[in-house]
This record gives sequence, structure tokens and C-alpha cells, in this order.
Amino acid sequence: MSTTNTAVPNPTSIVTRIASLTTPWADMLPENKFSGMTLAEFKTGVAPSLDIRQSVASLRAQLKAQIGAQRDADKTSRLLCARVVSAVRADQTLGPNSTLYRAMGFIPTDERKSPRAAAAQSPQTAPASQVAPPATKLS
Repeated sequence: MSTTNTAVPNPTSIVTRIASLTTPWADMLPENKFSGMTLAEFKTGVAPSLDIRQSVASLRAQLKAQIGAQRDADKTSRLLCARVVSAVRADQTLGPNSTLYRAMGFIPTDERKSPRAAAAQSPQTAPASQVAPPATKLS
């Protein structure tokens, strides 16, 4: 994933507009005043727009970095959680039938139903009240 912005600048963006005013002004008539402002005063006036954009770009980069760090930390946390659950299951005094194992959100081994037993208990056919009557042809 590249962090370099290779896109063409938007010609209607304020950043492009500011550059299109300051560059020719600085190159051609740097000492002239327009709208009662020198070039330096104009640059000072538009600086907040440019500074905020630079700050936002920096914050976006920091956010991306923090999201990556969060993913890494979550990966470690998931591994630690799995280790704890495995340790509870393997513990000789607790094991997979303990109340702690159940309190952690797992189904104790003694309470699990086998798929065969569950399938044998469920009805194989629908009750007669749910069976649709045969369709009749209309001539």
C-alpha cells in the first residue's frame, strides 16, 4: 500500500487556486499590492487553509499507523485468549466441564449434543397441518 499521492491535483481545490495566484504574483509583480495586500500578507491570510490541510494529512497518517498497531495488538490478544481457554480446558481441577469454562461463554463438554442425537430428535417430515394440498388443474 503506497502512501504517496500521485493523483493530479483538483483544479478547483483551494490549494490549487492559492498556488495559481501566488506563483505568478511572486514571479511577476512581487512588490505590488492587490486588494490592499502584499504577497506576504496574502500568504499569511491563506496559511490557515494550508496548515489545516497539512495537519489533517498528518493525522490521517497517524490514524493509519494506529489502525495497524491495533490489528497487531488484537492478533496478540486473540492468541493470549486462546491460550487461556486452552489452559482452563487442560486444567486438571477445572477442565472443559467447569463452571469457569461455562462462565467464559463456552458450552461444557457434558452439555454438548452430538449432531446424530440432534438429528434423530428433529422430525424428518413436516406435520400434516403444514403440508400443502395437491394443486388442481383449472380447465
